[in-house]
Amino acid sequence: SATTTSATTTTTTSVTTTTTSTTTTTEYLPDVDVIYPKDMERACLQPVTIATAVVTIATIPIHFFGMINIFVKMNAHYQKEISRARTARRKVLRQVYELEEQETIV
Repeated sequence: SATTTSATTTTTTSVTTTTTSTTTTTEYLPDVDVIYPKDMERACLQPVTIATAVVTIATIPIHFFGMINIFVKMNAHYQKEISRARTARRKVLRQVYELEEQETIV
C-alpha cells in the first residue's frame, strides 16, 4: 500500500502601528502688561520731541542756504530787467522834473 504525506507551512505576519500625538498647552498668564494707546503716547513723547528738534535743527541751515542760492540766482537772472526798469523810471522822473522846472520858469 502506498502512503502519501503532505506538509503544510503557515506564515503569520504581524504589523505594529505606533501613533504619536503631541499636545501643546498654552499657559494663561493673567499678569501680562497691556499697553494702552495713552501709555504709548506717553512712552513716545520724548523720542518724538527729540527727533523733531534734531530734524528742525538740521533743516534750518539747509533752508537758509537754499533761500540765499535762490535769491542770488533770481537776482542774476532778472538783473538786466531790473536795470532796464530803473533806467526807464529815472528817465521818466527826469522828464517830470524838467517839465516842472520849465513850468516854474514861465
